[in-house]
Amino acid sequence: MAHPLRCMLNFLPILLVLLQPQTSEADHVTTKNGVKTEVYQSPEFILEPGLSSNKYYYNIDFPRGHIALKSFNAELVDEKGKSIPLHETYLHHWILLRYYYQRENNVGNVRNYHGDLGFQNSDHIIVKNSGLCDNGLSQYFGLGAETRKTATDIPDPYGIEVGNPTDIPRGYEEGWILNVHAIDTRGVEDKLGCTECRCDLYNVTLDEYGQMLPENYNGGVRCCHDEARCKVKKGFQGVKRKLHLRYTVKYVDWDPSILPVKIYILDVTDMWTKGDESRGVKERHNCVVEYDIDSCPVGDQANINGCIHTKTVTVTLPNGGDVIYGVGHQHAGATGTTLFGEGGRVICSSNPNYGKGDEPGNEAGYVVGMSTCYPAPGSVKISAGEKLTLVSNYSNEQRHTGIMGLFYILVADSSPESKYVLRAPVDQAVKNTTMSEFVWPIFLFGAAVVVVVIFVLKDLTRIRKKKRSWTPPPTNRSRPLPHCRPPPLLPRTFAWRPRRLCLVSPPDSRTGRIARKKKILETFSKEFLIGSRKISLETSKVAQFANGAVVLAMKETKVLSTVASAKSDGTRDFLPLTVCIFIYLFEKTTSDGDINLSLPGDGLDVVVVRAKTALELSCPDHTSSDLPIERDWHQYQRD
Repeated sequence: MAHPLRCMLNFLPILLVLLQPQTSEADHVTTKNGVKTEVYQSPEFILEPGLSSNKYYYNIDFPRGHIALKSFNAELVDEKGKSIPLHETYLHHWILLRYYYQRENNVGNVRNYHGDLGFQNSDHIIVKNSGLCDNGLSQYFGLGAETRKTATDIPDPYGIEVGNPTDIPRGYEEGWILNVHAIDTRGVEDKLGCTECRCDLYNVTLDEYGQMLPENYNGGVRCCHDEARCKVKKGFQGVKRKLHLRYTVKYVDWDPSILPVKIYILDVTDMWTKGDESRGVKERHNCVVEYDIDSCPVGDQANINGCIHTKTVTVTLPNGGDVIYGVGHQHAGATGTTLFGEGGRVICSSNPNYGKGDEPGNEAGYVVGMSTCYPAPGSVKISAGEKLTLVSNYSNEQRHTGIMGLFYILVADSSPESKYVLRAPVDQAVKNTTMSEFVWPIFLFGAAVVVVVIFVLKDLTRIRKKKRSWTPPPTNRSRPLPHCRPPPLLPRTFAWRPRRLCLVSPPDSRTGRIARKKKILETFSKEFLIGSRKISLETSKVAQFANGAVVLAMKETKVLSTVASAKSDGTRDFLPLTVCIFIYLFEKTTSDGDINLSLPGDGLDVVVVRAKTALELSCPDHTSSDLPIERDWHQYQRD
């Protein structure tokens, strides 16, 4: 036995190696409740004090296939993965765009390219969201400084459908563009002016395409374009840093139970021109995106409006539906934005959250988050053609340039199904689970099996070394009585005594040994009252060789009842029935009196006699008339 045990011990390290989780390119994928999460990094870009970086990255790493997007979040990190605070590098914005590109066109594989690739050509097709702007704001997701504390999660059972093969033109593939605009504000003279892209601080008169800036253009992204520099304090020295945008994508594999949503981005600067089919005039939405506000005038007027600048726009959506998500996008100085429906009803209000410290995500003076709206499905509806009013409020105690007032809403088609928030089907969630989730349970199970086998082998080795002899009690019956030993349940305790067994079959004729019990890790019990006496039933603790065993107890008196069944298929009567009874000695005050004071003498003896008599009368041919009733417990105290 020692040799197999050594082999098993030698096999344990091999098993651990075989079951060890293997790393792969998909290690960054995690799955929880059927939702997959993947974390990526953009190509690096280098910044130094005052420098602006506004780059586009084409065909970025992104989940592929027919999926439903559930969220997209991002933040700036250095090459070590450390978060960068806004007061060092300001994240002006990031946007995620979807497009189709021709397979043979290698531009689709460009990883670090800035500039216009000519999306008016047939080689590249931008897949816009549902509107409304004609000239920009086509992104699927987009935020800025508020990205760390702004929720983008799409509730169940909704999702943004992408990657549908039937939507992709023949000869094209789906790709994603990431635009990252960051400004290094370390050592600059005016941090607010640099983050608001004031043209005088960047000392530019031409935009990045060499076009002359309008005279009334005081600030905006056309001044803080890629490689532009904001004015730095004289003598300030700062090191160059390699940064990335780390982005996290959550998604699920597409399933018919998912309800698709449409993305609408409303702009408070939208110059809406209504269409007139009779005159052949098409509806136009010219979105300027940025606007400036002057500081409030000095005097009584400032006290009346509290130096709050309000800008509004009214538009209509081509299609209606249920609003399931809403959030605004504003810059520093904002006091909130609200989207109203007809009659002044509030569809969603989104307010800025300003930081109060220095750590990333809580930078004082910066908008570090925007509140979001998650209406109950079907509770907030927009009718087709309904007039919507967007209001954007800013504090104008000081001048602001290049600010924004955008509002994102996700709208699902109104249907009875949208009234129920459902998870993806269970089988779908199981299908979405990656194999990596099953590796550790298999590993632990395999290790547990090895440990159990080792202990069993060790136990068998010890049993072989310990020779025990036991002679069954004599009997004159033609049908031998069961070979009985006191059960392992001792008075006043639940201690194990594996050598005290009551067997239905005799010991092994060759060895005379009795198989040892297995310890049970879990028990089940039930308590109830009969009159004033508390009765308890307990199972799964003793008599593990039986098919069923129950211990009935009342105070210090316990009765073990077991049931054994044959595994053969033959039809047999349950008789012959043999009852093996053991009576343990107690003081009469703790046994007889507590059972039934009306019984004369030893109550337990009377109960046993009555039970024995009943068996003999009912089954005279199958019951022993000389069944011994052992009263001396000590005679069984032998090894």
